Amino acid sequence: MPHVVRFSREKAQRMLAAISEGKPIQPPSPEGWTGFDMIALAGVCFFATMSHGPQSYSAQGVSTAKLGDEQREAVESTFFSELHAAIEWHANRAREVDDGVFDDQFEPELAAVITSHELGKMAVKPVEGFKSDDAS
Repeated sequence: MPHVVRFSREKAQRMLAAISEGKPIQPPSPEGWTGFDMIALAGVCFFATMSHGPQSYSAQGVSTAKLGDEQREAVESTFFSELHAAIEWHANRAREVDDGVFDDQFEPELAAVITSHELGKMAVKPVEGFKSDDAS
């Protein structure tokens, strides 16, 4: 189903500035957060995260710029997919908090390793805070 989006350069600039300066991101309008604004914020945050590059390579001090074109494209594609999977995983945890079922499955703080596989499926490896083996 198509999704209508709206983009404002001014709002994006304010959000990016708040992120880079470590300041709170204020609602873009006096009425508060609209669906359009939340999608825009998600996009800005996604861009900001993407600009840091694949964490596994960064953590090892490896720059993707030093990789061959094919290898760099594969690393960036995997990073893109896994970032989407991580965002989806967080969204599912937020839904569980809102539904009041989070505490049945998890401790207040948890950590996991998210990987993305073909066909958009994710694999979750629990690290801490899981009360059972069901990590999805």
